[in-house]
Amino acid sequence: MSARRVGTFLLGLLSLLFGFAIVLAQPAPRRNSFATTRGTDVALHKFRPAVSPDVIALDASGMPMPSEAGIGQYAAQEINALLGMTAEKNLEMRTTSFYTSHEALLLPYEQALTRQDAAMGSGDYVATSGHFLWIGDRTRQVDGAHVEYCRGIVNPIGMKCGPSLEADDLLRLIDILNPEDEAGRLTLISRLGADKIEKHLPKLIRAVKKAGRTVVWECDPMHGNTVTAGTGYKTRPFENIVAETERFFDIHRAEGTYPGGVHIEMTGQNVTECTGGVNRISEADLARQYDTGCDPRLNAGQALELAFLLAERLKQDKAASVPVSRKAAE
Repeated sequence: MSARRVGTFLLGLLSLLFGFAIVLAQPAPRRNSFATTRGTDVALHKFRPAVSPDVIALDASGMPMPSEAGIGQYAAQEINALLGMTAEKNLEMRTTSFYTSHEALLLPYEQALTRQDAAMGSGDYVATSGHFLWIGDRTRQVDGAHVEYCRGIVNPIGMKCGPSLEADDLLRLIDILNPEDEAGRLTLISRLGADKIEKHLPKLIRAVKKAGRTVVWECDPMHGNTVTAGTGYKTRPFENIVAETERFFDIHRAEGTYPGGVHIEMTGQNVTECTGGVNRISEADLARQYDTGCDPRLNAGQALELAFLLAERLKQDKAASVPVSRKAAE
């Protein structure tokens, strides 16, 4: 299966797991020509969910086409079985619109693609560079330009929450970015690292709960686990990515809150940028195919392995939430 087909399948797989998916894009207007010229009101067919084996591949125009059996078919069947997917649910997922997202980092670029709503007469400002924009951990200053820009658009927005974020500052930022406490408006994306999440995330969750604010909690297990290998390459150990994700779920279960999703960087190509995983990529292997121009990404095998682990975790959490009386009846 080609890297392009694997990547399409993995995006669809993550879409199935969480009911949504986030496409991570490093800011680069020249690579965003499709979204820029067509606008966000056009369906992005080439990114439609593709968890069913009959829509893994794409034809020359970027539309789904029948593909070969093999890893895609096997993986789709396994994930479907884990999540109890039916043919009807699969059909619904395959026809669901796909949404795009990126960090609102380059403000001149974002401003150039911001439009004031005239058709509906609301006068609201809409960012047309993507459906969902987020503020990075380094640009989330209360009085900063990135926060000011994002508070002025009606798009759903996210904010990265790193180890330096204190609970009081988080509440101030929530007040600025979501003053009406609108459900779905603000997603808090924790990026704490496997060794720091247990120290920092619970106090942030408790502060938000105590204040009675409505947010979506999401886990970015990538950025807090970035290290420099002995060979000089920036990398991310797969075991730490998995560990932070697991602890994210554990903490939310203990706090009685809902883990709303995961936020990962991945590619369908067989790159060697993150160590570990089923193929046991070592630091010495990194030079073999280190293609990223910015951050290290999970390759196809690692992303698929993470997807299976998440599916199993969701299945376990779902079973644990079933009342004892119902379990006995079953």
